[in-house]
Amino acid sequence: LMVANMKEEMDKLVEALLKECRKSKLEYRIIALESTGTIFNELKLDRFKEIYEMVADHLPKPADEDEKENGNKDDMDDQETSQKQLELQYGILTCLGLAWPETKETAEAYLGKVVDHLETMAQGTTRKNQLAIVKCLGNVLKNWKIPVDFASNQASKDSCGEIFSKIAKIISTLLLIPKYAQLRTETLQVLSQAIKLLVDSKSSDLVSLFKDEITKSLDGVIKDLGSDPNTKTTARDLKTALNNLTEEKN
Repeated sequence: LMVANMKEEMDKLVEALLKECRKSKLEYRIIALESTGTIFNELKLDRFKEIYEMVADHLPKPADEDEKENGNKDDMDDQETSQKQLELQYGILTCLGLAWPETKETAEAYLGKVVDHLETMAQGTTRKNQLAIVKCLGNVLKNWKIPVDFASNQASKDSCGEIFSKIAKIISTLLLIPKYAQLRTETLQVLSQAIKLLVDSKSSDLVSLFKDEITKSLDGVIKDLGSDPNTKTTARDLKTALNNLTEEKN
């Protein structure tokens, strides 16, 4: 009975939080999203489906990129709307990263969708949102395990290849953003997480696919005169780790 009561109380809490996340006042909504993500994270609640379904329409999808070129962006109303949209996306990214589930089934169901959104947003957004993207990706990778059937199942190999290719593109894009030390530091940390997953995969194909995408931007960080020495050292170490992986696999 006590368990049933707790579940009922938890459901009420979730309902109340989601209701706040739907409020129309932007500033309030952003705080509600961040708070909801924090609470879900602390209580280890897997209610990612409800959160995602509520916010997905506010996130750009790969197809949106083509539509951007049509339409007149000079309109002031449009600019104001897109500015508000970017601010809302910051709250959404923070919430999705914090609320990312530990449950394997849910994580697998949403991994591709979330990585797609992050890849689409990485280039054309604000610096604040780029930092939120890398934090979100860090939380996603923290709970991701290479599937057990990876070596024997072609479908599993293909989907992992797609995910790794997109993760590499996100990391590359963010590493090349100039004069933003915190973004670079956090992106290198996420790259380090990705390399650990590559080690687990024991797959030379994944390693070379990832390395081809990432090497140029890592070199960019190493050669950038504006990079601080610690960042350059980290970038060099990660490049060495990737090179060693390639050699081990061959």
